[in-house]
Amino acid sequence: MKKLVLGTIAVITITALIIALIYGHGISMSHQLKTFDSLKNVAAIIFGIMGAWIAIIYPNSLINVFSKKKSQTVVIQLKRLFFPMRVATIIVISSLVAEWLSPVLHQVEYLVSHREIVRTFSFIVLTAFVLLLIWSLILTLFPLENAEAKVIDEDSKLASAARRNSRTKKKRPDVEQ
Repeated sequence: MKKLVLGTIAVITITALIIALIYGHGISMSHQLKTFDSLKNVAAIIFGIMGAWIAIIYPNSLINVFSKKKSQTVVIQLKRLFFPMRVATIIVISSLVAEWLSPVLHQVEYLVSHREIVRTFSFIVLTAFVLLLIWSLILTLFPLENAEAKVIDEDSKLASAARRNSRTKKKRPDVEQ
């Protein structure tokens, strides 16, 4: 199953990058900059979501990571949460740099005369960022899934305890109900 998922992700990634290589030259920089700006906003939201997950689900985990009593499970869970935050940070920084650098690069004659190559390169980077951001969005769902599994597990324990209690009361005739 894991190989199928990884294979599918690889095919989608390669296909998207090939499409960016073929058609990127025709996509204007103004359109690409709008997309970079949108990515920046989504990345900032992802950063906030993952920070909230760390604060809500694992409030003591950061303290434990920096103390001597490190739990391997907590470290693994935090690493999963930090990856989308790193991606989001890289995308925000890159988007800010692209927005700042674009007007400057429009003044460089060599780049202006080779604008199709610059557009293609920029669109490939943009496509890679879009794919990374989509993956990061998917990863924001995993803490929710883990929390939901814990709630379901706790709910089944409570239901089981309630059933045991109701059987115990029925078996004891001397106890008023």
